[in-house]
Amino acid sequence: MTLRTNLVITRESDGTYKFNYGNLIIYCKDQGGTIKHRINAPAVITKSTEEYYQDNKRHNANGPAIVSKTSENKVYYLFDRRVTKIEHDQFVTEEKAKLFWSDFLAINQDCNVEQN
Repeated sequence: MTLRTNLVITRESDGTYKFNYGNLIIYCKDQGGTIKHRINAPAVITKSTEEYYQDNKRHNANGPAIVSKTSENKVYYLFDRRVTKIEHDQFVTEEKAKLFWSDFLAINQDCNVEQN
């Protein structure tokens, strides 16, 4: 039996390595292909699914980490932990609030406004 592969490895503009096997595409942080990683885009793409990874952990703060192309199935992960959509949305809301308040406090601190 002969194993036939048409593997093509390219370096992407974002610094990741793209391993293209034809029906399977994997984006990795390292040239050896051991750390699946891509920001705001799927790191593993097959004919039927797209999977989001950051630093080899399933993670997508912008939506589901596993999306089926053939059905409505969506699976949510945060930092390699499977969560419900409600837990996902709550995390995103809390993180946005933290960013807002840290920016707000930094801007107001720069103003040096004295209060009586």
